[in-house]
Amino acid sequence: MIYFSEVYTGSSEIRSSNHRGSDIRTVGNSLIVGAVVDGLAVDKSRNLLFYTDAGNKRIVAMAPDGTGLRVVATNVDQPRGLALDKKAGVVYWTDWGVTPKIEKANYDGTNRQTITSTGLKYPNGIALDVAAGLLYFCDGGTQTIEVMNTDGSNRKVLYTDFGSHFFGITLTSKYIFYSDWNKFGIMRLNRDGTNQTPAGPESFRKINGLYAYESSYTQ
Repeated sequence: MIYFSEVYTGSSEIRSSNHRGSDIRTVGNSLIVGAVVDGLAVDKSRNLLFYTDAGNKRIVAMAPDGTGLRVVATNVDQPRGLALDKKAGVVYWTDWGVTPKIEKANYDGTNRQTITSTGLKYPNGIALDVAAGLLYFCDGGTQTIEVMNTDGSNRKVLYTDFGSHFFGITLTSKYIFYSDWNKFGIMRLNRDGTNQTPAGPESFRKINGLYAYESSYTQ
């Protein structure tokens, strides 16, 4: 099953489809009024779908069928990207608001922490390598792709492109894939930030979220 958001003026819907893109259904009928959904992530084993709600400044969880909606975190200024540590039951998100930051909390909202809040402008996409204990993110303002430990330590810049507007990011065992609104396509890097190359034609408009599937690799 594939899940995605549709954002309208002042509201959003969360929808699902099969892997062929058909059988599209609205699953977020119970979204909080005024919701603006950017980031989505699903933990199938726990039957949970998490999303960022910039309209109501919240991180929210519900079942993938739209039932059981509950608020995980409030007072999140401009939440955008979202990633899950499914083993530990921890949700991570980016916030590009007045004080840009990257935060995390347990699935139930407890133990909320700011991981990093320095040197950020518009932190957008976020991706985890749970096995390695690494968090990758891209910043559309600083025009960097960075990596750090999941506790915020050992942070370093992997790649800089001053003509870019980075947005979505995802990982495979060997590569980083990211979307660039200024290049209208999806780009690829080695995991160490080297060898940037287009991953397909630059024929899109503004690609937001990305997800890569590799049967031998679990994020």
